[in-house]
Amino acid sequence: MNRPKVTLDQWRVLQAVIDCGGFAQAAEQLHRSQSSVSYAVNRLQELLGLKLMHIEGRNAVLSEAGKVLLQRSRQLLADASAIEQQAHHLEQGWEAEIRLAVEAA
Repeated sequence: MNRPKVTLDQWRVLQAVIDCGGFAQAAEQLHRSQSSVSYAVNRLQELLGLKLMHIEGRNAVLSEAGKVLLQRSRQLLADASAIEQQAHHLEQGWEAEIRLAVEAA
């Protein structure tokens, strides 16, 4: 199995840039410096070998590839969160299996 080149954090940063409308706003929301946000997005693009966005005026605009990958990244982060939630439930002793009984009445 191939190991992923990019991190969940890089996808999270990309989402914040798009959702907030720019690097400065994303940096504020993520409590990071603007340069670290910019670096994370640039590094993500380098690792993927794709241009995910470009700047128009003061706004970050997704490329066609960026739109596709942003949507997939949203599902990826939701799945990662669900796995953590399930681990938390298991740690608290919740059952990992549900059994149903149906009466034919």
